[in-house]
Amino acid sequence: KEILAEAKKLNDAQAPKEEDNNKPGKEDGNKPGKEDNNKPGKEDNNKPGKEDGNKPGKEDNKK
Repeated sequence: KEILAEAKKLNDAQAPKEEDNNKPGKEDGNKPGKEDNNKPGKEDNNKPGKEDGNKPGKEDNKK
């Protein structure tokens, strides 16, 4: 019984350490960093820039 209790303590001490260092570290470092720098940057610079520069410019000069 004492050996099982010690083994459980060792497993409980090792498991949370691996989860805390692997899961939150990877998700917090990769997901928010990529999404915040890639998505808003591309959408804000590509969509409004093309639509505002192409559509009004062509319509005003042709008509």
